[in-house]
Amino acid sequence: MQDKTKRIITISVLVAMILSMVVYFIFRKPSVPEDISNIRTGSSGGVLPGSGDVDISGAEGLGSTGEEVVEIAGEKFGAKLFQLVPNAVAGAAFVENAITASSSVRYVERSTGHIYEIDPSSEEKERKRISNTTILKVFETSWDPNGKSIVMRYIEDGENPSVIRTFSASFIDGKVEGTFLPQDLDRVVLSPQGDKIFYLQNGGFIVDLENKNKKTIFPTPFNNFNIEWTRSNVLTLTSKPSGLFNGLMYFVNPTTGSFKKILDGVNGLVTKTSLDGKKVLYNESSVRGFVAKIYDVETKSSQPLGLSILVDKCVWSSKITEVVYCGMLSQMPVGTYPDIWYQGKIAFNDSIWVIDTGTGATLQLVGETDLDIINPFLSANENYFIFTDKNDNSLWTLDISEFF
Repeated sequence: MQDKTKRIITISVLVAMILSMVVYFIFRKPSVPEDISNIRTGSSGGVLPGSGDVDISGAEGLGSTGEEVVEIAGEKFGAKLFQLVPNAVAGAAFVENAITASSSVRYVERSTGHIYEIDPSSEEKERKRISNTTILKVFETSWDPNGKSIVMRYIEDGENPSVIRTFSASFIDGKVEGTFLPQDLDRVVLSPQGDKIFYLQNGGFIVDLENKNKKTIFPTPFNNFNIEWTRSNVLTLTSKPSGLFNGLMYFVNPTTGSFKKILDGVNGLVTKTSLDGKKVLYNESSVRGFVAKIYDVETKSSQPLGLSILVDKCVWSSKITEVVYCGMLSQMPVGTYPDIWYQGKIAFNDSIWVIDTGTGATLQLVGETDLDIINPFLSANENYFIFTDKNDNSLWTLDISEFF
Protein backbone atom coordinates (compact mmCIF):
# COMPACT_ATOMS: atom_id res chain seq x y z
CA MET A 1 0.00 0.00 0.00
CA GLN A 2 2.81 2.36 0.89
CA ASP A 3 4.63 1.52 -2.39
CA LYS A 4 1.45 2.20 -4.36
CA THR A 5 1.00 5.55 -2.59
CA LYS A 6 4.62 6.50 -3.35
CA ARG A 7 4.16 5.66 -7.03
CA ILE A 8 1.01 7.78 -7.21
CA ILE A 9 2.78 10.72 -5.56
CA THR A 10 5.79 10.36 -7.86
CA ILE A 11 3.61 10.24 -10.98
CA SER A 12 1.62 13.28 -9.78
CA VAL A 13 4.82 15.28 -9.25
CA LEU A 14 6.13 14.35 -12.71
CA VAL A 15 2.83 15.31 -14.36
CA ALA A 16 2.86 18.65 -12.51
CA MET A 17 6.44 19.33 -13.65
CA ILE A 18 5.63 18.51 -17.29
CA LEU A 19 2.51 20.72 -17.22
CA SER A 20 4.58 23.59 -15.75
CA MET A 21 7.15 23.26 -18.49
CA VAL A 22 4.45 23.22 -21.21
CA VAL A 23 2.80 26.34 -19.76
CA TYR A 24 6.20 28.09 -19.56
CA PHE A 25 7.11 27.44 -23.19
CA ILE A 26 3.66 28.41 -24.44
CA PHE A 27 3.35 31.68 -22.56
CA ARG A 28 6.93 32.86 -22.17
CA LYS A 29 8.13 35.90 -24.14
CA PRO A 30 10.20 35.07 -27.23
CA SER A 31 13.91 35.85 -27.19
CA VAL A 32 13.37 38.39 -29.97
CA PRO A 33 9.87 39.87 -29.56
CA GLU A 34 7.88 41.28 -32.45
CA ASP A 35 8.01 44.70 -30.79
CA ILE A 36 11.76 45.28 -30.58
CA SER A 37 11.64 48.94 -29.66
CA ASN A 38 13.06 48.39 -26.19
CA ILE A 39 15.09 45.17 -26.29
CA ARG A 40 18.70 44.96 -25.24
CA THR A 41 20.56 41.68 -24.92
CA GLY A 42 24.10 40.42 -24.65
CA SER A 43 26.82 39.83 -22.11
CA SER A 44 29.41 42.00 -20.45
CA GLY A 45 32.12 40.07 -22.29
CA GLY A 46 31.28 41.77 -25.61
CA VAL A 47 32.15 45.13 -27.07
CA LEU A 48 28.94 46.67 -25.74
CA PRO A 49 28.22 46.85 -21.99
CA GLY A 50 26.16 44.10 -20.40
CA SER A 51 22.39 44.12 -20.45
CA GLY A 52 22.23 45.04 -16.77
CA ASP A 53 24.21 48.25 -17.15
CA VAL A 54 21.49 50.47 -18.61
CA ASP A 55 17.74 50.33 -18.25
CA ILE A 56 16.06 51.56 -21.43
CA SER A 57 12.63 50.05 -20.91
CA GLY A 58 9.87 52.41 -21.93
CA ALA A 59 12.34 54.88 -23.43
CA GLU A 60 10.93 57.40 -25.87
CA GLY A 61 14.11 59.20 -26.83
CA LEU A 62 17.71 58.47 -25.81
CA GLY A 63 16.69 55.71 -23.44
CA SER A 64 20.17 55.00 -22.09
CA THR A 65 20.76 58.54 -20.85
CA GLY A 66 17.36 59.65 -19.66
CA GLU A 67 17.80 62.99 -21.44
CA GLU A 68 14.77 65.18 -21.90
CA VAL A 69 12.95 64.65 -25.16
CA VAL A 70 12.82 67.91 -27.09
CA GLU A 71 10.75 69.27 -29.94
CA ILE A 72 12.73 69.53 -33.17
CA ALA A 73 11.10 70.28 -36.52
CA GLY A 74 7.74 69.50 -34.99
CA GLU A 75 8.65 65.95 -33.98
CA LYS A 76 9.81 64.37 -30.74
CA PHE A 77 13.31 62.94 -30.84
CA GLY A 78 16.20 62.50 -28.44
CA ALA A 79 18.02 65.72 -27.58
CA LYS A 80 21.16 64.65 -29.48
CA LEU A 81 19.35 63.82 -32.73
CA PHE A 82 18.50 66.74 -34.96
CA GLN A 83 18.02 67.74 -38.57
CA LEU A 84 21.28 69.05 -39.95
CA VAL A 85 20.11 70.11 -43.42
CA PRO A 86 16.38 70.58 -44.17
CA ASN A 87 16.89 70.74 -47.95
CA ALA A 88 17.15 67.57 -50.01
CA VAL A 89 20.73 66.29 -50.32
CA ALA A 90 22.30 63.91 -52.83
CA GLY A 91 24.89 62.45 -50.48
CA ALA A 92 27.32 63.53 -47.78
CA ALA A 93 30.64 62.71 -46.12
CA PHE A 94 32.53 63.62 -42.97
CA VAL A 95 35.63 65.84 -43.26
CA GLU A 96 38.33 66.50 -40.67
CA ASN A 97 40.71 69.45 -40.95
CA ALA A 98 44.02 68.52 -39.31
CA ILE A 99 45.30 72.11 -39.45
CA THR A 100 42.35 73.72 -37.65
CA ALA A 101 41.47 70.58 -35.65
CA SER A 102 37.88 71.03 -36.79
CA SER A 103 35.38 68.71 -38.41
CA SER A 104 32.42 69.18 -40.71
CA VAL A 105 29.91 67.38 -42.87
CA ARG A 106 30.31 68.01 -46.59
CA TYR A 107 27.18 67.49 -48.68
CA VAL A 108 25.70 68.06 -52.15
CA GLU A 109 22.45 69.99 -52.44
CA ARG A 110 20.22 67.93 -54.70
CA SER A 111 18.42 70.83 -56.39
CA THR A 112 21.53 72.80 -57.42
CA GLY A 113 24.53 70.49 -57.17
CA HIS A 114 26.25 73.05 -54.92
CA ILE A 115 28.58 71.60 -52.29
CA TYR A 116 28.45 72.86 -48.70
CA GLU A 117 30.08 72.22 -45.35
CA ILE A 118 28.31 72.35 -42.00
CA ASP A 119 29.22 71.69 -38.37
CA PRO A 120 27.60 68.39 -37.30
CA SER A 121 27.41 69.44 -33.65
CA SER A 122 25.51 72.68 -34.25
CA GLU A 123 21.78 73.21 -34.58
CA GLU A 124 22.42 76.73 -35.89
CA LYS A 125 22.65 75.29 -39.43
CA GLU A 126 25.34 77.76 -40.50
CA ARG A 127 26.79 76.36 -43.69
CA LYS A 128 29.72 77.28 -45.90
CA ARG A 129 29.51 76.90 -49.67
CA ILE A 130 32.66 75.46 -51.18
CA SER A 131 31.40 75.01 -54.74
CA ASN A 132 28.92 77.17 -56.63
CA THR A 133 28.95 75.20 -59.86
CA THR A 134 25.30 74.52 -60.65
CA ILE A 135 24.52 70.95 -61.64
CA LEU A 136 20.82 70.21 -61.78
CA LYS A 137 19.15 66.86 -61.12
CA VAL A 138 21.96 65.29 -59.10
CA PHE A 139 20.62 61.93 -57.92
CA GLU A 140 23.66 60.09 -56.58
CA THR A 141 27.12 60.72 -55.19
CA SER A 142 30.02 58.53 -54.10
CA TRP A 143 32.58 59.87 -51.62
CA ASP A 144 35.90 58.70 -50.33
CA PRO A 145 35.86 58.12 -46.54
CA ASN A 146 37.60 61.45 -45.86
CA GLY A 147 35.31 63.56 -48.04
CA LYS A 148 38.21 64.77 -50.19
CA SER A 149 37.00 63.23 -53.46
CA ILE A 150 33.55 62.82 -54.97
CA VAL A 151 31.80 61.31 -57.97
CA MET A 152 28.51 63.01 -58.86
CA ARG A 153 25.85 61.54 -61.12
CA TYR A 154 23.07 63.57 -62.68
CA ILE A 155 20.54 63.61 -65.50
CA GLU A 156 21.65 66.02 -68.21
CA ASP A 157 19.25 68.72 -69.31
CA GLY A 158 18.85 69.46 -72.99
CA GLU A 159 17.60 67.66 -76.05
CA ASN A 160 18.23 64.24 -74.54
CA PRO A 161 17.43 64.39 -70.79
CA SER A 162 17.80 60.63 -70.41
CA VAL A 163 21.61 60.84 -70.59
CA ILE A 164 23.29 60.14 -67.26
CA ARG A 165 26.47 62.16 -66.78
CA THR A 166 29.15 61.30 -64.22
CA PHE A 167 31.57 63.92 -62.89
CA SER A 168 34.68 63.10 -60.83
CA ALA A 169 36.14 65.84 -58.63
CA SER A 170 38.69 66.49 -55.88
CA PHE A 171 38.82 69.28 -53.30
CA ILE A 172 42.23 70.95 -53.60
CA ASP A 173 43.14 74.11 -51.64
CA GLY A 174 39.52 75.13 -51.32
CA LYS A 175 38.79 74.53 -55.01
CA VAL A 176 36.90 71.78 -56.79
CA GLU A 177 38.70 70.31 -59.78
CA GLY A 178 37.45 67.43 -61.88
CA THR A 179 36.59 65.76 -65.15
CA PHE A 180 33.81 63.78 -66.80
CA LEU A 181 33.63 60.01 -67.00
CA PRO A 182 31.90 58.09 -69.82
CA GLN A 183 28.15 58.61 -70.19
CA ASP A 184 25.44 56.25 -68.92
CA LEU A 185 27.56 54.28 -66.48
CA ASP A 186 25.56 51.65 -64.64
CA ARG A 187 27.34 51.87 -61.26
CA VAL A 188 30.24 53.93 -59.92
CA VAL A 189 32.23 53.80 -56.66
CA LEU A 190 35.36 55.47 -55.30
CA SER A 191 38.25 53.49 -53.84
CA PRO A 192 38.71 53.65 -50.04
CA GLN A 193 41.77 55.84 -50.59
CA GLY A 194 39.80 58.18 -52.86
CA ASP A 195 42.34 58.00 -55.69
CA LYS A 196 40.65 55.52 -58.07
CA ILE A 197 37.21 54.91 -59.51
CA PHE A 198 35.59 51.59 -60.34
CA TYR A 199 32.62 51.54 -62.69
CA LEU A 200 30.40 49.09 -64.55
CA GLN A 201 29.68 49.53 -68.25
CA ASN A 202 29.61 46.25 -70.15
CA GLY A 203 32.45 45.13 -67.90
CA GLY A 204 34.33 46.36 -64.86
CA PHE A 205 36.96 49.09 -65.15
CA ILE A 206 39.22 51.17 -62.91
CA VAL A 207 40.44 54.68 -63.77
CA ASP A 208 42.06 57.48 -61.80
CA LEU A 209 40.19 60.64 -60.83
CA GLU A 210 41.15 62.29 -64.12
CA ASN A 211 39.67 59.40 -66.10
CA LYS A 212 43.12 58.19 -67.13
CA ASN A 213 45.11 54.97 -66.76
CA LYS A 214 42.10 52.82 -67.53
CA LYS A 215 42.40 49.19 -66.44
CA THR A 216 40.03 46.38 -67.35
CA ILE A 217 39.20 44.30 -64.28
CA PHE A 218 36.81 41.98 -66.10
CA PRO A 219 35.26 42.19 -69.59
CA THR A 220 32.04 40.36 -68.71
CA PRO A 221 28.90 42.54 -68.42
CA PHE A 222 27.74 42.78 -64.79
CA ASN A 223 25.48 45.77 -65.27
CA ASN A 224 22.65 44.65 -63.00
CA PHE A 225 24.81 44.64 -59.88
CA ASN A 226 25.36 46.95 -56.93
CA ILE A 227 28.97 47.54 -55.91
CA GLU A 228 31.03 48.33 -52.81
CA TRP A 229 34.76 48.91 -52.38
CA THR A 230 35.80 48.02 -48.85
CA ARG A 231 38.92 49.07 -46.97
CA SER A 232 40.20 45.52 -47.21
CA ASN A 233 40.77 46.22 -50.91
CA VAL A 234 37.90 44.01 -51.98
CA LEU A 235 35.23 44.93 -54.49
CA THR A 236 31.82 43.40 -53.84
CA LEU A 237 29.25 42.79 -56.57
CA THR A 238 25.71 41.98 -55.47
CA SER A 239 22.87 41.46 -57.93
CA LYS A 240 20.21 44.15 -57.77
CA PRO A 241 17.71 42.86 -55.21
CA SER A 242 14.14 41.71 -55.57
CA GLY A 243 12.11 39.52 -53.28
CA LEU A 244 10.86 37.70 -56.38
CA PHE A 245 14.27 36.44 -57.52
CA ASN A 246 17.37 34.73 -56.17
CA GLY A 247 20.40 36.96 -55.73
CA LEU A 248 24.12 36.32 -55.62
CA MET A 249 27.22 38.10 -54.37
CA TYR A 250 30.88 38.03 -55.43
CA PHE A 251 34.14 39.33 -54.02
CA VAL A 252 36.40 40.67 -56.76
CA ASN A 253 40.11 41.38 -56.39
CA PRO A 254 40.63 44.84 -57.97
CA THR A 255 44.26 44.00 -58.74
CA THR A 256 43.94 40.58 -60.35
CA GLY A 257 40.26 40.60 -61.35
CA SER A 258 39.71 37.20 -59.73
CA PHE A 259 36.16 36.32 -58.61
CA LYS A 260 35.03 34.52 -55.46
CA LYS A 261 31.37 33.63 -55.00
CA ILE A 262 30.20 34.50 -51.47
CA LEU A 263 26.41 34.10 -51.49
CA ASP A 264 23.99 32.53 -53.94
CA GLY A 265 20.33 31.54 -54.13
CA VAL A 266 19.14 34.20 -51.67
CA ASN A 267 15.83 35.90 -52.46
CA GLY A 268 15.84 39.70 -52.03
CA LEU A 269 19.59 39.71 -51.36
CA VAL A 270 20.92 43.03 -50.01
CA THR A 271 24.47 43.07 -48.62
CA LYS A 272 26.92 45.23 -46.72
CA THR A 273 30.45 43.94 -46.09
CA SER A 274 32.45 44.72 -42.97
CA LEU A 275 35.48 46.91 -43.58
CA ASP A 276 37.90 44.04 -42.92
CA GLY A 277 36.03 41.86 -45.42
CA LYS A 278 35.41 39.08 -42.89
CA LYS A 279 31.66 39.40 -42.43
CA VAL A 280 28.67 40.21 -44.61
CA LEU A 281 25.44 41.60 -43.20
CA TYR A 282 22.63 40.64 -45.56
CA ASN A 283 18.88 40.40 -46.01
CA GLU A 284 16.88 37.43 -47.24
CA SER A 285 13.23 37.76 -48.24
CA SER A 286 10.74 35.47 -46.53
CA VAL A 287 7.01 34.79 -46.63
CA ARG A 288 6.44 37.25 -43.75
CA GLY A 289 8.81 39.92 -45.06
CA PHE A 290 12.57 39.53 -44.64
CA VAL A 291 15.24 38.48 -42.18
CA ALA A 292 18.71 39.83 -41.44
CA LYS A 293 21.68 37.46 -41.26
CA ILE A 294 25.44 37.51 -40.74
CA TYR A 295 27.68 35.53 -43.08
CA ASP A 296 31.18 34.60 -41.91
CA VAL A 297 33.47 34.63 -44.95
CA GLU A 298 36.11 32.41 -43.32
CA THR A 299 33.80 29.68 -41.97
CA LYS A 300 31.28 30.05 -44.82
CA SER A 301 28.42 29.96 -42.35
CA SER A 302 25.35 32.15 -41.80
CA GLN A 303 23.54 33.03 -38.60
CA PRO A 304 20.22 34.89 -38.26
CA LEU A 305 20.59 38.21 -36.48
CA GLY A 306 17.10 38.09 -35.00
CA LEU A 307 16.42 41.79 -35.59
CA SER A 308 14.17 43.68 -38.01
CA ILE A 309 16.91 45.37 -40.02
CA LEU A 310 17.10 46.41 -43.66
CA VAL A 311 20.79 46.30 -44.53
CA ASP A 312 20.56 49.58 -46.47
CA LYS A 313 19.99 51.26 -43.10
CA CYS A 314 23.31 50.05 -41.63
CA VAL A 315 26.96 51.09 -41.51
CA TRP A 316 29.91 49.08 -40.17
CA SER A 317 32.28 50.50 -37.59
CA SER A 318 35.89 51.04 -38.62
CA LYS A 319 37.11 51.01 -35.02
CA ILE A 320 35.47 47.77 -33.88
CA THR A 321 35.15 45.52 -36.90
CA GLU A 322 32.26 43.40 -35.58
CA VAL A 323 30.05 46.35 -34.64
CA VAL A 324 27.38 47.78 -36.92
CA TYR A 325 25.07 50.79 -36.48
CA CYS A 326 21.57 50.45 -37.94
CA GLY A 327 18.17 51.97 -38.31
CA MET A 328 15.68 49.36 -37.07
CA LEU A 329 12.07 48.91 -38.09
CA SER A 330 9.33 49.18 -35.50
CA GLN A 331 7.00 47.00 -37.57
CA MET A 332 7.05 45.07 -40.83
CA PRO A 333 3.84 45.06 -42.90
CA VAL A 334 3.42 42.04 -45.14
CA GLY A 335 4.78 42.54 -48.64
CA THR A 336 7.53 41.75 -51.13
CA TYR A 337 10.78 43.13 -49.75
CA PRO A 338 12.85 45.09 -50.51
CA ASP A 339 10.80 45.91 -53.63
CA ILE A 340 7.92 47.77 -52.00
CA TRP A 341 10.33 49.91 -49.95
CA TYR A 342 12.50 50.81 -52.94
CA GLN A 343 9.38 51.68 -54.93
CA GLY A 344 8.19 54.06 -52.21
CA LYS A 345 5.03 52.06 -51.50
CA ILE A 346 5.95 51.86 -47.83
CA ALA A 347 7.99 53.92 -45.36
CA PHE A 348 9.35 52.99 -41.94
CA ASN A 349 9.59 54.68 -38.55
CA ASP A 350 13.11 53.74 -37.51
CA SER A 351 14.81 53.58 -34.17
CA ILE A 352 18.64 53.60 -34.04
CA TRP A 353 20.68 50.75 -32.61
CA VAL A 354 24.27 49.54 -32.33
CA ILE A 355 24.86 45.79 -32.65
CA ASP A 356 27.84 43.63 -31.80
CA THR A 357 27.58 40.87 -34.42
CA GLY A 358 30.15 38.80 -32.53
CA THR A 359 28.27 38.50 -29.23
CA GLY A 360 24.75 39.46 -30.25
CA ALA A 361 24.72 42.36 -27.78
CA THR A 362 22.53 45.30 -28.80
CA LEU A 363 22.04 48.83 -27.53
CA GLN A 364 19.24 51.21 -28.45
CA LEU A 365 20.51 54.74 -29.06
CA VAL A 366 17.24 56.41 -30.09
CA GLY A 367 13.67 55.19 -29.81
CA GLU A 368 11.12 55.14 -32.60
CA THR A 369 11.06 58.20 -34.88
CA ASP A 370 9.21 59.03 -38.09
CA LEU A 371 12.51 58.91 -40.01
CA ASP A 372 13.15 56.38 -42.77
CA ILE A 373 16.94 56.00 -42.63
CA ILE A 374 19.10 55.61 -45.76
CA ASN A 375 22.76 56.24 -46.63
CA PRO A 376 24.09 56.17 -43.05
CA PHE A 377 27.76 56.84 -42.31
CA LEU A 378 29.96 57.52 -39.29
CA SER A 379 32.39 60.32 -38.61
CA ALA A 380 36.06 59.31 -38.57
CA ASN A 381 36.13 59.38 -34.76
CA GLU A 382 32.72 57.66 -34.70
CA ASN A 383 31.22 60.38 -32.54
CA TYR A 384 28.45 61.02 -35.06
CA PHE A 385 25.94 58.81 -36.87
CA ILE A 386 24.77 60.73 -39.94
CA PHE A 387 22.07 59.71 -42.38
CA THR A 388 19.46 60.83 -44.91
CA ASP A 389 15.72 60.63 -44.34
CA LYS A 390 14.23 58.80 -47.34
CA ASN A 391 10.96 60.73 -46.93
CA ASP A 392 12.39 64.08 -48.06
CA ASN A 393 16.17 63.47 -48.46
CA SER A 394 16.96 65.82 -45.56
CA LEU A 395 20.21 65.23 -43.64
CA TRP A 396 20.26 64.24 -39.95
CA THR A 397 22.92 63.74 -37.31
CA LEU A 398 23.08 61.89 -33.99
CA ASP A 399 25.81 62.55 -31.42
CA ILE A 400 26.75 59.07 -30.14
CA SER A 401 29.94 60.06 -28.30
CA GLU A 402 28.34 59.86 -24.85
CA PHE A 403 27.24 56.26 -25.30
CA PHE A 404 30.73 54.76 -25.40
